[in-house]
Amino acid sequence: MAISSIAEGCEKYMKAELGKVLDMILPCLNDPHPRVRWAACNAVGQLSTDLAPTIQKNAHERIMHALVPLLETPEPRVQAHAAAALVNFCEAIGSEVEIIEPYLDGILERLLGLLRSDKRYVQEQAVTTIATVADAAAEKFIKYYDHIMPLLIAAMQSGSGKEFRILRAKAIECATLIALAVGKETFSKDAMALMQIMAQIQCIGPVLIRLNIASITETDDPQASYLITAWGRICRTLGSQFAQFLPNVMPPLLESAALKPDFAIIDGTGISACVH
Repeated sequence: MAISSIAEGCEKYMKAELGKVLDMILPCLNDPHPRVRWAACNAVGQLSTDLAPTIQKNAHERIMHALVPLLETPEPRVQAHAAAALVNFCEAIGSEVEIIEPYLDGILERLLGLLRSDKRYVQEQAVTTIATVADAAAEKFIKYYDHIMPLLIAAMQSGSGKEFRILRAKAIECATLIALAVGKETFSKDAMALMQIMAQIQCIGPVLIRLNIASITETDDPQASYLITAWGRICRTLGSQFAQFLPNVMPPLLESAALKPDFAIIDGTGISACVH
C-alpha cells in the first residue's frame, strides 16, 4: 500500500526502476493471505494509472500473467479488486489494442464467471471491467459479443428492488460501450431489445413487451444519469437509424437538461444559503 501511495509523486524514478518495483509487488499477488493479495491488486491498479503508459507498454506480460488468475481467487473481495485493477490497466491503453489482445480470452472467460457470482458487488465490478476491456479492445471484442451481450441483457432484467439499480445501470453502460466497440453491424441484432429495456426503465414511449423491470420513480435513481449517456452511445452506433427513436428519447433528455441543480453559497460569515 505504501508503494502504491508514493507512485504519483515518484513517477519519474519509479518508471526508471519499473522492473525492481514490480519485483516487489507482483509476488504478493500469490501471497497466502487475502489481505496481502488485495493490497497487491491495489498497488497494481494505482501504478497502472500513475505510471501509464510506460507500465502498459513495458510490463503488460508480467502484470497480466500475475493479475488475471486472481479473478478466480476464492475471496470475493479480492476477485473484485483484481477486476478493478484491470480497469486501471486498460484505461491507459488507448489505441494500442495489441497490448491487451493476447489476454482477452483469459480475462473475459474469468469475468463471465464473476457475472455469475452470488455477491452483487462482484457482479457490478465484473460488468464495469468488461465495459473497460471492450473499450480498449475495440473491434477485437466482436469475437466475444455473442457470449456477453445476452448476459448483460439478463442482468438488466434482474430483480426489481432498489438494491439492483446499480447493477442494471452498469449493465446498460457496459452494453452500450460494447455497442460502440463492435459497431452497428454486430450490434443491430440486439439494438431493439436493449432499447426496449431502457425505455421501460425510463418510462418513455410505448411498451411493446412488458418486462419485469422496475421503472425510474425517484429523482435520486442512479439509473437516470446512466441512461442519458447510454442513449448517446446507441445514437453514435446506429447513426441515422436512431432517428426513429428521437420522439421518445428527446423529451426526457430535454427535461433533464432543463433541471437546475441545488447548490450552496457560503458568504464571508460562514452562513450558507441554499439556491435552487
